[in-house]
Amino acid sequence: SIGTMIRDCWVHDCIYSGISYLGNDTHVSVENCHCFSNGYHGIRGDADVRMDIVGNRCYSNSLSGIYIDAGQNCVITGNYTLGNSSNGIAVVGAGVSNTITGNHSLSDVIGMTINSKYSTVTGNTINDPDQTGMVIGAVGAVADYTVVSSNTIYRAGHVGISLNGVCLIIAENTILDPSYGHTNTYYGIEWG
Repeated sequence: SIGTMIRDCWVHDCIYSGISYLGNDTHVSVENCHCFSNGYHGIRGDADVRMDIVGNRCYSNSLSGIYIDAGQNCVITGNYTLGNSSNGIAVVGAGVSNTITGNHSLSDVIGMTINSKYSTVTGNTINDPDQTGMVIGAVGAVADYTVVSSNTIYRAGHVGISLNGVCLIIAENTILDPSYGHTNTYYGIEWG
């Protein structure tokens, strides 16, 4: 059962993050919220907790639209991110078994960074990231045993998908026109 639910809120122009969960519930849900123009993240979760982040709009935040640190069994789906100064969605820390699916990123610096083992990243659409469409296992972090499939990335600034980890399954992703409007595109998929 869900311990805390936040839904249908408009949260903007906060000095730090719009919605920030640091509590002790075992299951938290943030649904259908608009989080924009905040000093850090639109939605932030910093706890070993399951978070359902569903159907939110996170845009023009100074860092990430959605930022989850050490999430366990999180479901991040149906969210829209736009013009965030870091990631549209970032799942970092010691998280495991997270599902990131059906999200849309437009003009974020990086569409998604996923540093979470045993996770599923599927059916996401990323348009016009300034740098990289997806980072799966950032430098110094890994996303071992993660499935990355059926994602579409349009016009990535530098790299469509950047991979760092072992036993990754990368299948049926589409990376289109990675160099459109950019002069520094290096790879559609970069590994290592």
